[in-house]
Amino acid sequence: MIRNRSKLLDYRLVALGVAVAGLVVWLLWPAKVEEPASGVAASDFPEERRRELPPAGLPVPAAASPLRAAAPGAASDGGEPHRPHPITDDHLRIRRENQLIQKLNDAMDLGDFITLRKVLAGYREEYPEDAQGLQEGYERVADCLEFPGPETRARGKKYWEEHRGSTLRRFIRRHCGFELLR
Repeated sequence: MIRNRSKLLDYRLVALGVAVAGLVVWLLWPAKVEEPASGVAASDFPEERRRELPPAGLPVPAAASPLRAAAPGAASDGGEPHRPHPITDDHLRIRRENQLIQKLNDAMDLGDFITLRKVLAGYREEYPEDAQGLQEGYERVADCLEFPGPETRARGKKYWEEHRGSTLRRFIRRHCGFELLR
């Protein structure tokens, strides 16, 4: 028994020694400094710009970068403030669609098929194109919540099998209550 403990202690001491040696080597090993891949060296810049460049191999802090972008809202040429990108009608349309989808998801999570159908009617009216086929998927979930049974389960499973890339597949499976054979 005592002999096993001394071996265990020996192994622990060896492991500790290896860890300490590795730490010392890691701390004392010089960092590899490389020139940028583009072949641009600090000496290629004029003297006044050279002082702004950090030593090669170190990350460039945002404040020390010689090529600074204008801060959002800052005037670029003394005229209009610079905006990273304008909010267009397309952006507003996408935002509204995302808000409607979130309302549909909230109603689905609460099992509120009445609200789900009301919001879905508004979604169909505003976005008739339905490129992702979400409207049909939400309709299947509403059917399964309102009329649980073999008919709605079969329609939900059909949607699940046909729309392989839909983000609603897991919700269809959950709310329509069918299991897959693996």
